[in-house]
Amino acid sequence: MLKKIVALVAFSVFAFGCGPRDTRPKRVHEEQDSTYEGVGVGSADVIAMAHELKVALYAIPAIIDAESRPVVAFLPISNDTNDSLLNTSLLRQKVMMKLLTEAGDKVRIVDRDSIAAIQAEREAKRAGAVTTSGYDDILGIDFFIDGKISAMGGRTMDERGQYTMINFVIKNAETSEIVGGAEVSFKKVQPTEGIYN
Repeated sequence: MLKKIVALVAFSVFAFGCGPRDTRPKRVHEEQDSTYEGVGVGSADVIAMAHELKVALYAIPAIIDAESRPVVAFLPISNDTNDSLLNTSLLRQKVMMKLLTEAGDKVRIVDRDSIAAIQAEREAKRAGAVTTSGYDDILGIDFFIDGKISAMGGRTMDERGQYTMINFVIKNAETSEIVGGAEVSFKKVQPTEGIYN
């Protein structure tokens, strides 16, 4: 009888304990580190950078003390790392949205990436080809926000490490003077087993 019980328990453990793993995706908070992100830039780093840039903008007298909201535009982010898969557009979008939602009372953000489409639409309105609710001028830029991601790292037999710096500088569009900036830097290490990037 004891042999039958032991055999039944062993079968149950094998059948239910060693069954297929649940491979369905799980939703996690965007600030939670993930093993697949490796030692490079992860979602938590993008969130931190967006916050730091907002704080930096609020420290610039030319922006905070302005009678009307200054106009800012984002330049493309430069990727000075070995990670060719790094999505600088995502970082730029996240930072831009953070400023729109949390600093929109202090700055106006313009989109220069789609200027050709905007100019074509303006011409069509002025030619009477499409309707319009009125005419207005294209806004001139007061400040450019210029971003760069840099990294250096190394590897041993057991682990890989990387120091990464993400920085943005805020430049006066009339004088080119750097009037402010923000930086997030971090160092990550990861065992060589399971390195993603």
